[in-house]
Amino acid sequence: MKRDQKKQIINQFSKHSSDTGSAQVQIAILTERINSLTEHLKLHKNDNHSRRGLLLLVGKRRRLLNYLKRNEPKEYQAVIDKLGLRQKAEDKIQLDNKKQVKEEDKSENPEKKDEKKVKKEKEDNGEKESKKEKEEKKDEEKEEEKKEEKKGKKEKEEDEEREG
Repeated sequence: MKRDQKKQIINQFSKHSSDTGSAQVQIAILTERINSLTEHLKLHKNDNHSRRGLLLLVGKRRRLLNYLKRNEPKEYQAVIDKLGLRQKAEDKIQLDNKKQVKEEDKSENPEKKDEKKVKKEKEDNGEKESKKEKEEKKDEEKEEEKKEEKKGKKEKEEDEEREG
């Protein structure tokens, strides 16, 4: 990779004027090196030393992408899109699920949050729920399901009355 080409990549992916080492810049530079090595290996199929170097570069880029995905998901998505790298469908699903979980946590009532905190603390301390607690939870869940079923039946009956 030539110096001008590297400068151009740095300018394109840098966060500020003196940014040369951020994860985004490193990923972009590694991608360019990977692409050039891939072309080289198409011509020289038996060049196993270069192939090993390629695998190391791919691994390094993967680790940087994972870091970026964990810490800055929006930047991760932007880099993936800019470089045209394939994103696994699993990654998209995981990102979407994390967003939904955060939104649900915000909308839940405080009592449920407290229960979750207590449960996490117990798990962290290595304590397990007693049989009684488990049975109580099951009973509560069954009661909630019955209430929901009754609501559903009432709504159906009201709909039938309106139609009839």
